[in-house]
Amino acid sequence: TRVNTSIDRPAQYNYETGTIEYNPDILSQGTKERANAILREEVIHASMGKVLSSRAKGKSKRKAFEDFMTSVGKSMTPEQRAAIEEVYGERFDDLSAGAEYTRFMVQAALDGRTTESFMRTGKAFDKVKSLIKQTQAYLSRVLGKDIEQNREFAEVIADTFRLLQSVDPEARAVNQKVVEQAMSIASGQESLSSANISDPMPDLRPYKKREKERKTRAAKRTARKFLQPASDFFGSIHPEIQRILSGYFTNVDSLQLKYAKRVRSFQMKLSGIKNKSDKLELDRLLSYNPSIEESGTPESLRLIQRREDLLVKYGLFNEFNLNVRPVLDELFQAAKDSGLDINYIEGYFPRRIQDLEGLKNLYGQEVSKDFESHIDLMNQQRERDNERPMTQDEIALEFHEYITKKKFVQPSRIPANLKQRQSSLIESKAMQFYYPAEESLAGYIGNIVLATETQKLLGKALNQKTKQSTRDGQNVEVINISDLTGELNAKVAELLQRGDLNKEKMESFEYGLTQLFGSQNGSENDMLAMLRTFNYGTLLAEPTSTLSQLYDLSFQVMDTGILPVLSSLAGRKITMESLGLDPNQISNEFQLGDSTKSQFLKKSVDLTLTATGFRRMDQLLKETNLTANYKNFRRVARMAKNSSRYKKMRSELEFMVGEDADLAMQLFKDGKHSHQLVREILVRRLLETQPLNRFEMPLAVSAHPNARMLYVMKSFVVKQVSTIFRRYVSTIFDSNSSKREKARALGDLAKLFMAFALVGFPTDFLKDLLAGRDVYAGDYLTNSTMRVFGFSRYNLYELRKEGAGTVLKNYFFPVGLDQTFTIGNEIGKVIAGDEITDTKLVPYLPFSDLWYYRYGPGIEKQQRVRTRKLKEGILPTLDF
Repeated sequence: TRVNTSIDRPAQYNYETGTIEYNPDILSQGTKERANAILREEVIHASMGKVLSSRAKGKSKRKAFEDFMTSVGKSMTPEQRAAIEEVYGERFDDLSAGAEYTRFMVQAALDGRTTESFMRTGKAFDKVKSLIKQTQAYLSRVLGKDIEQNREFAEVIADTFRLLQSVDPEARAVNQKVVEQAMSIASGQESLSSANISDPMPDLRPYKKREKERKTRAAKRTARKFLQPASDFFGSIHPEIQRILSGYFTNVDSLQLKYAKRVRSFQMKLSGIKNKSDKLELDRLLSYNPSIEESGTPESLRLIQRREDLLVKYGLFNEFNLNVRPVLDELFQAAKDSGLDINYIEGYFPRRIQDLEGLKNLYGQEVSKDFESHIDLMNQQRERDNERPMTQDEIALEFHEYITKKKFVQPSRIPANLKQRQSSLIESKAMQFYYPAEESLAGYIGNIVLATETQKLLGKALNQKTKQSTRDGQNVEVINISDLTGELNAKVAELLQRGDLNKEKMESFEYGLTQLFGSQNGSENDMLAMLRTFNYGTLLAEPTSTLSQLYDLSFQVMDTGILPVLSSLAGRKITMESLGLDPNQISNEFQLGDSTKSQFLKKSVDLTLTATGFRRMDQLLKETNLTANYKNFRRVARMAKNSSRYKKMRSELEFMVGEDADLAMQLFKDGKHSHQLVREILVRRLLETQPLNRFEMPLAVSAHPNARMLYVMKSFVVKQVSTIFRRYVSTIFDSNSSKREKARALGDLAKLFMAFALVGFPTDFLKDLLAGRDVYAGDYLTNSTMRVFGFSRYNLYELRKEGAGTVLKNYFFPVGLDQTFTIGNEIGKVIAGDEITDTKLVPYLPFSDLWYYRYGPGIEKQQRVRTRKLKEGILPTLDF
């Protein structure tokens, strides 16, 4: 570079001397950032000169530059030339016109200015575009190795890539890994890690004290992983992070439900085809996606016609073309718009392999070995692109592509009949290893919706390799959120810039995010899934279990009052379906096993839950919650803005939706119940006490799918206790809370006990009445108030008989495992010759509560209770 005060612009590249000239007087008139941007632009122009010189062998730098620019000038259209001369206010020869056109296009792209469409067409534009592509490759190669030491190098590479994207949006960067790293550094994304956040002051305390504190922090975080819903975990980091993640999970569920409903009729009719031969053939033909070479051939047209004939035969033609086809097209477009790398296939219908090992064995050992080599090559490329290795699901999908598109690594070892295969139609003998078409469709809808929404949330984070960060002073692998196209990633960058996230909070965020998404592709063990399903069938197949759900009204009474709850319980309701919620979804805890082995058991439990009224009661109470909250929000929104209730509610909404709080109050006031913001708030309020999705379950469930067994009949208690601690207990014991805040929290907690008692008295009475148990009204107060923290009056009996240790062990010990051990032990006794009626198996039989205390072993058990109570001087209020 050299100073040149005679030029009338801040800086320019002088192709004759091969230097960047700058006028310090003009350059210093703007900001430092603007000056740097101007100089980076000139570096790009200088690099273009370098590329032109290398392209023109034997020519001087000046000659190479002038020849190229003259060529561009001659290729410009009259319209382009007139526009350039108008911009600069003078007439140009071919050399000057080409040079100024090139400079203008670069400046416009880097400044983000839009240019007329005629400026971006024609031979001149194509020549400039080609030069920019070569310049991007040159700069990435020359400067790429030093970008970590020199941020300006990263800025130049990033500018050049943005320039390339501007002139050719479809172009792929040369040295993609270098470009992505440069873009990350240039945009400040490298700071999206706790490792790059400095502590405000160095910790000079003794090592032992620091290590003790680190272990304490780690232990607390692990406990929260198992004992606190993920929503509360992230809410404690920042409410805006909680809102985005909550919206992600509810959007996934809502969209999956929406699309599943549209294809449900087709799936049911397809699965109901009795003719096995026709069903197998139609499954094959639905999944037939002809290649470009096959398309239009007589054989391809015959296969498609046969598919249509079968669809017509079974009344599926209109369903397929008016429902299924549009859904698949919409899902493709949504995925493409989100940034997913997905190719369009005309007439695509999903195929899903059920047994990959069986399918590989079908094609033989040589094919299996060659496929393993193919996957190794793909993973090596992913390693070069800084991406994580392929998952098992991706490998299964790739095997189908490998066979149909003949992606053989060593064709010499592939059987001749497979190499000569012309059709991409799945072979009949291979169909046994694929899911039926209706199941493949369901799986595809669920997976593509999940992938699309995850792309919107995290960008390419889950495809990229993890990166090192710090947590409690130790190096750990965390999800890389440097792609700012992800909504959550961009929000974290904003919060860091605002100073709302310190090092400790960022460490917690990284820990939580890795737990939440790190095992995204993990699945629960089939046997454990079946065992959980069995547990629900034995524990919930009772009308008394159905009545126990009435306790859900306690929080509703606390939040909105008894009269709004009663009116909402009996009157017209806001439905779950209208808010995008599945009315059949009891909670994420009841996610029953989806494997083929558990289908019969799952259907049996579903039938039982319907027969006992459990599902209907669950839906009724959830819709009562939604309706009562809507009525309460609307009533308060119409109060005076300076009233205490209005201010309190606005404060609650500000925590939930941030700066949209005032808009939300106005929407409630106007009765706009269908507005997206109102729907979001109502769903968020329902989720405060209902663990409907994985975000409302502890992080352990996401990190370790097999941990679901730990939460059989426990997730509601976890959610309830966490809500109580967040709302009341944390304020009472927070040293930063004022006396007034502590008194209010203590008063609200007392009201909650009263609400539980108000709901608990009639609930427990109805359960005793239905089961035929003696009524001890005095126990109801104890039982209902203890339920606030998930205990019952039986725990008091345990406490007196066996001590606090047993009570706590039984409280925390997983119900599913306890029941499994008990049933196994009792079956052993029966096999050994004990009477069946004397075992603990009887209460696990379906509908046992209806007869156990009236006609079964419960008669004797109830007599023992009477005797014990009489010794204490307690008589039953009602004797059944």
